[in-house]
Amino acid sequence: LNRAENPETLQQLMLQGRKQITLVEMASGVGRDIGSSTRWSMLAELKMRNVKILTETTVQEIRPDGVWVKNAGGEQLIPCDTAVLAIGSASNNGLYAQLQERLPAHVSLHLLGDAVKPAKILDAVHSAHKKALELIGS
Repeated sequence: LNRAENPETLQQLMLQGRKQITLVEMASGVGRDIGSSTRWSMLAELKMRNVKILTETTVQEIRPDGVWVKNAGGEQLIPCDTAVLAIGSASNNGLYAQLQERLPAHVSLHLLGDAVKPAKILDAVHSAHKKALELIGS
């Protein structure tokens, strides 16, 4: 507002923020399970915001002074004050098993979507649609 900083500095401050962020990924690439256009824009934004990406890297330990990681280049400590875990998902189909035991034999019960295997939303919708068509005989 008072033109204390030039526009380039303001843009850099606006995009980068006050934190240095490192994304640690076990796989050989980031976002392999999302659509290509979404992946492209996500990677462009991460680059624009100076997010460091370590692929083929595993977290060994989270400590008070940072995160200890390991990859083909060896082991290192990434100093940090905050660690956010996004470690994937797993199916939760315990209710299906419980219902299967309690429902009468003539009642049909079907396991669909992420309860079978975590996937994309379109896969879940497609499997539900396919099962519905089977049930109505189309």
